[in-house]
Amino acid sequence: METIFQQYIIENSNTDVYKNIYKTDIDKLHVSNRIKNVLKRNGIETIGDILDYPIQNLTKIKHFGDKSKRELSICLYVFVQTEIIRYRSNFITKGE
Repeated sequence: METIFQQYIIENSNTDVYKNIYKTDIDKLHVSNRIKNVLKRNGIETIGDILDYPIQNLTKIKHFGDKSKRELSICLYVFVQTEIIRYRSNFITKGE
């Protein structure tokens, strides 16, 4: 089952910004250190790893409940939107 973010990335994967987002280390997300540590202990190192991880399985991870899922979802959304805006502003600035 695809997540909403995963579906969005797949639909727009022809652009470099989405490829870069997918490879971005989770340390770039503005989530609590506790969430980062829990994810890393479970082999999740990049945003792509998060997107590939079934959302229903995230809450099965020890010390990762609904509150953590909510925080991560919000931070992912903000990060993706920020990167898209940054990419588009660079694209416009360069006149491409």
